Amino acid sequence: MKFVFNSVNFIRSRGLNHRQFRSFLEGIEAEYRDIPYHIDVRWLSRGKVLKRFVELRTEIFEFLTEKGKDTAVS
Repeated sequence: MKFVFNSVNFIRSRGLNHRQFRSFLEGIEAEYRDIPYHIDVRWLSRGKVLKRFVELRTEIFEFLTEKGKDTAVS
């Protein structure tokens, strides 16, 4: 879960990354146009974030690789 939250936070916490990610998803015509922001204190949001992360995993890995972010899951 830590990798998922770190990846989502990397995308969502920086405005430029978030805009580029949304543009990237639109460019490849992905099923979803965004990923929900993780809020640590709301456990219900964890399930939503994890579900969307799994559905967009290939796109997220491609985007993170393009940004030079390490995608190795430890």
